[in-house]
Amino acid sequence: MTVAYVGPSVLISSRGVTFDAKKEDKFLYLFSAAELLDAIDHTYIGGEVYSYASAEGKWTVAVLLEKLKRHNDDIETVINTAEASADAYIDGMVKRVRASTTVTEAERSVYIDNIELMRTYMIQRHINKRVYYAVVAQVVACLRQNRIAYISATMNAGCFHVLNTIQRCLHQQKRPVNSLLSFEREGDALMVKLSIADF
Repeated sequence: MTVAYVGPSVLISSRGVTFDAKKEDKFLYLFSAAELLDAIDHTYIGGEVYSYASAEGKWTVAVLLEKLKRHNDDIETVINTAEASADAYIDGMVKRVRASTTVTEAERSVYIDNIELMRTYMIQRHINKRVYYAVVAQVVACLRQNRIAYISATMNAGCFHVLNTIQRCLHQQKRPVNSLLSFEREGDALMVKLSIADF
């Protein structure tokens, strides 16, 4: 498998399949995360301020994967591991439903059919999520390695989500890093800025 958009989180029961629109597919943010990684993963000269012209919307999935492979040659391993772990998780769901004593035989059959119907969907969402967090981990490593003081980007849902995830990852590290997510106006544009206090 590869990365591809599938949709929001799925909720499966013996009564049917519904979707939780509040939990979007990480694929939507993967391009922004990969573009940020592409922008910051290079050699730095102390004291310089670097800018990057966004190419958002111009990358295809093939270009995205090629760029990810350039930064992380283990991206195929991430995808294959995610696929295997999602498949095992879904097998566990089926096993729990089969062992459940709270549903009738008819409900059990429908429940298992619904799980199997959405198997590929759930696997794809898990792959997208694992690849997204692998890219974010690389961005965090790059920030730490190069002691980058801040990242500023034009405000949009993708950039905000990615910078928010990066801030959370910085805070959750073994040695937490203080950071601040803020909004600034530059001319007519609203900017989102992640300032990193210390490494």
